Amino acid sequence: MRNWSWLVFGGVLLGGCASSVMSEKECLAGDWYGAGFSDGAAGKLERAFEERALACHEHDVGADERAYREGRLAGLDRLCTEPGGYDYGRAGESYLGVCGRDREEAFLAGYLPGQRIYVAEAARNAARSAYDSAVSRADGYRDDIRRAREKLRDPEASEKQLKRARKDLDYARDRLPDAQRDIDAALYELGRADEALDQTLSSSAGWVQSREFAGLHAMLTEAHEFARAHPAIDYCTDDFGGFYPRCEILYSARLVDSE
Repeated sequence: MRNWSWLVFGGVLLGGCASSVMSEKECLAGDWYGAGFSDGAAGKLERAFEERALACHEHDVGADERAYREGRLAGLDRLCTEPGGYDYGRAGESYLGVCGRDREEAFLAGYLPGQRIYVAEAARNAARSAYDSAVSRADGYRDDIRRAREKLRDPEASEKQLKRARKDLDYARDRLPDAQRDIDAALYELGRADEALDQTLSSSAGWVQSREFAGLHAMLTEAHEFARAHPAIDYCTDDFGGFYPRCEILYSARLVDSE
């Protein structure tokens, strides 16, 4: 008996999975093979063609479905490999099950370690951003203190300006210690994030042999098999973090199989 406890069902169609709307210039160029290749290599769902065709229809330009399908298959040939999966994961993309069961194992073998590194890099970048922001706030208070002191030494400053300068000086002095503590805390978190990223990179080769990797690989494979086997399921993905998949129900569709 399969355990579907990881599935979260939604009843809406996510626009983020759609391909970009084609411009009139792109429609007139008529490179449908190239459009299909781009969508396949980007892991877009099959309905991307319909969206492109609709956009061109609005410009009174027809679509070449055959050329698009041939290009999409070529794009999937590039994507659905271990190196393709690794690059896809490193880019932070979310896999929608487009490779099919015959090539999914190889794709996920690259995708999972690639995305694991992406997550660690994203955490490190967020920590760096928090540190930079803390430093910027502290620098801003120091600048305020410097400007206030200059104004207080200005013999031509009015009483109103001097009063304002004293107020700004007190305000910045009061907040500078907190800003410095924020820097220290952010620097600590940045160090932890750096260590975590280094550990993720150094352990990547061994991680693919771990039970954690095997479990995630099996879980995603099962989710995409579930989507392919149930007509009411649009697709499954792991785009909301933690590698754990969710599946989207097709718009207006209804699940009749309670399992």
